Amino acid sequence: MPDIRDDRWTFDLVIAWDWEFDHELVLLLKGACATHGLRVLDITVYDLKELLDRILSGKLHINVLLDRASDANLAFMPLQKWALEKGVRVINPYKVSEWAMNKATIHPKLIEAGLYVPNTVILPSYQEKYALEQWYVDEIAKLPRPFVIKPAKGGGGEGVVKSAWTYEQVLWHRQEYAGDLYLVQEKIYPKYRYGWRCWFRAYYIFGNIEISWWDDEILRYRTVSAHDRTDLALWKMEDIMRAIAGISKMDFFSSEIVITQDDRFVVIDYVNDQVDMRPRSRHYDGVPDGIIRKVVENTCRFVGGYVSQLD
Repeated sequence: MPDIRDDRWTFDLVIAWDWEFDHELVLLLKGACATHGLRVLDITVYDLKELLDRILSGKLHINVLLDRASDANLAFMPLQKWALEKGVRVINPYKVSEWAMNKATIHPKLIEAGLYVPNTVILPSYQEKYALEQWYVDEIAKLPRPFVIKPAKGGGGEGVVKSAWTYEQVLWHRQEYAGDLYLVQEKIYPKYRYGWRCWFRAYYIFGNIEISWWDDEILRYRTVSAHDRTDLALWKMEDIMRAIAGISKMDFFSSEIVITQDDRFVVIDYVNDQVDMRPRSRHYDGVPDGIIRKVVENTCRFVGGYVSQLD
């Protein structure tokens, strides 16, 4: 590790992180990048002020920024703003991520791209329109019961009602995040294979696609085998993920995709940023370690390729 007090250093990758469970990912990235001759610096809230002062003063230079902190801790936002102003390559810039993570915004774009998504009624925010016109009532009435209610923004299942039955529930729940649009969606049921729900989490990693079984009810992952890929035609998910990446302009994200009884591949959760990277070897509900390795490998490859273009 270079001495950060040395004014000469340029760091190929700077990782800003604020979640304790990112520690394992950061260690893996630092180790892998070091083997490729890439200089890495990680920034936490404990050294943010000191390092940000050095960066802003031009004493430390950055080529690529991986910001896994500013979404939850605004103290990190000046770092990303500075990076964007100075032309630093930011992985998933805030405004790109904000647009892609808005389900109400990206939903019609996915339809235009020919992807299967749940039948959806998009409601204005409660603050904008607390009383809904009859059209919304009629459209919601067309959805099979039960249906799903979810806010347009946010992730991790926050504010999501997986099984709602009445219009009154819609009126009640859309007040929870009163400033946000809401999606009222058809509930999608996966088919079963080998006793598992055909519900998957797919990862777009700088052009590389990785897929894992993901049970949305027990919140557990399972590694996809070569047989699974062939038997379930999971290669179709690669095309879906590339289409979503083209629409969202994201470098690294995950999506939830379901295979239905009639073998449709339906995108359920469109774009997740700040992807959970806790390894299953250390966390019972963690991501398969093989996917973590792919994330690390492809991040190093991306950073190395970008830096080589600067020489």
